Amino acid sequence: MNALRIRTLTAGIELPDASRLDAIEAATALLQRARRQFGDAGYEVQTVRIATQPFVARMDAAQRNRLLDQLLDQLRTIDALLADTGTIMSLGPVMTDDRNDSALAEWAAELVREDRQQGKFVAL
Repeated sequence: MNALRIRTLTAGIELPDASRLDAIEAATALLQRARRQFGDAGYEVQTVRIATQPFVARMDAAQRNRLLDQLLDQLRTIDALLADTGTIMSLGPVMTDDRNDSALAEWAAELVREDRQQGKFVAL
């Protein structure tokens, strides 16, 4: 084994919404191939990660409040898909404005509770 370890391989993808499982599956496959190739070359890849644009933060308050439950269901589906490969997904910031938003706080807490991978679903 090579002394050099690779901390994270990241695939950045743009999702129009969280229902685009094809883009997530393609990125996951790419990351798994890359992990295997680096492993075959003697490098340890510690984690693989998909990073998306901050689509929650881009929603206006009315749109976000209308879609929070649907989005949480979609993220549960993504979490289950990624759990089998050990892939982390970064959602980007869920809020970029400095404001009180109790509905978003409740939603984020639910996302953390629902995280099957115990901390592998990152929402900042």
